[in-house]
Amino acid sequence: MILPIETIAEIAENVYFTVVDELDLEYKCIEVDDDGSRNSEYGMELYYLIESAIQEIVGGNNDL
Repeated sequence: MILPIETIAEIAENVYFTVVDELDLEYKCIEVDDDGSRNSEYGMELYYLIESAIQEIVGGNNDL
């Protein structure tokens, strides 16, 4: 089964935030400043690892 990139990214985002919340990793994965919040380098690495694993499992028609 091949999924569109958008679907893979949506699944990866949901898994990422579930993992971060369940393991209390907000302090390590998310940086907050005056402009809002963003993923730290560690958080980005975790997200791309999840995204890559999902793409390997379900396939994808384009590189992410």
